[in-house]
Amino acid sequence: GGSSSGSSSSSNGKSKAAPPDEDENEDRAAARRAIGTASLAANAVAASLFIGGAVGVALTTQNLEPKMVSLILGLSYLVGAVFLFSLSWYFPEWLEVYHVRSRRHRVSVLPAKGGGKGGGIR
Repeated sequence: GGSSSGSSSSSNGKSKAAPPDEDENEDRAAARRAIGTASLAANAVAASLFIGGAVGVALTTQNLEPKMVSLILGLSYLVGAVFLFSLSWYFPEWLEVYHVRSRRHRVSVLPAKGGGKGGGIR
């Protein structure tokens, strides 16, 4: 494929960005590799902590009375419910899909038809 050199104009009068050079492509590839390595390491650590915690709980709770098992089970359900509540409370705010009282502007769920800021479905 041919690539144009210099600056060319598009039909709307705005100039196109110059194509990225090889150094920039190498930097992006290196950044993607670093992100992939970091996410793989984070997942490996999380999996090992999960497995270690499960083994630890299994070893320390082998000979418990049925009432204690029910108590531990109920507490684990309570902790899970608190985490689910906090996620459901903050997740839409993190995604900025609804109006937050501390902010003066509303954030649209869908992008504006004109491509500009604002608009969309509110």
